[in-house]
Amino acid sequence: MSRRDKAHPSSSRKRSQKSNDILLRRSAGRKPVLAAGDDESYEEVPRPSQPKRLSHYLEMLYEKRGSKREEALASIIEVLTCRLENDYLEENFATFLYRGLNSLEKGSSKEKQLSLHVIGLLAIIICCEDKLSEVYRVLLPVLSEGLKSGTTTLKMLNCLAIVGFFGSTNSEETESAMQIIWKFIHPESVNDVNTKKHSPEVLVAAIYSWLFLLTSMEGWRLSHNSWNGAVCYFSNLLEHGDKLVRVAACEALALIFETGNLDKFWKEAKDHSNYSHMQQSLRENILKKLKCLYLDTRSENITKKVCEVVNYFEVTVNFMFSLFPLPVH
Repeated sequence: MSRRDKAHPSSSRKRSQKSNDILLRRSAGRKPVLAAGDDESYEEVPRPSQPKRLSHYLEMLYEKRGSKREEALASIIEVLTCRLENDYLEENFATFLYRGLNSLEKGSSKEKQLSLHVIGLLAIIICCEDKLSEVYRVLLPVLSEGLKSGTTTLKMLNCLAIVGFFGSTNSEETESAMQIIWKFIHPESVNDVNTKKHSPEVLVAAIYSWLFLLTSMEGWRLSHNSWNGAVCYFSNLLEHGDKLVRVAACEALALIFETGNLDKFWKEAKDHSNYSHMQQSLRENILKKLKCLYLDTRSENITKKVCEVVNYFEVTVNFMFSLFPLPVH
């Protein structure tokens, strides 16, 4: 039989053999080698690397180089906001807290901001009341001093509000955090003449941090002596040059009235014989300023907020005063 008469394997059989060869090489983790002229192509798909766990980043917080610690803190934030490892966090709570505190005290400005973010997440995620109390007890004096330094102020305020909200176990502790922020907002209330004027951005952040804590308080639990000048202060802020400051002030006034304990925020009313008249005068004065603010912000996104507060004072506060006049002391 001549060579030309010998049977040749079919083309489909050839392709089947090549496919088997590719599969075998793929399973072995090697890129297949194809003969010249083959029209098959295969590009090995890299296997996705396993995400590093919190334990890895926690070890990095001991690095001497600040850039490495910054990288670790940023990664911890990403992990805690994407995939919670609550058990590991609870077990290693103290290490996370005190390494974060170390970065806050000794790190660069960026490292301090990242550490404040991590500590805030820690306060939100941790469930154990004793551990939350430790966060509160350790952080409150540090944050209080940090606000005086003038560095990373916005993050400091946010962290203080979160630690005060989640870490406090009673109304007195919540008010202690509020008082730190209040002294920062209104240093004249404690006769502190060595403070500098805050930028509008910082003042707005401070007001909302204070309000965040106020929302967790029942009015009857509030101290009678800590907030006496708040109504007058926020009323004056309604004439501030920055619109966002004025909006924050109008929301503050609404929340103060909502507590149902106006006398704790308004010292002047306690020294006046006609409380009902004083209440209405205050409401009318605030409304006048709010309506001016509304006219100034009619074409902006903040208009809705102002409009809601105006309606609140026009309807709700008036109704409250008619039913529950300020008590005589």
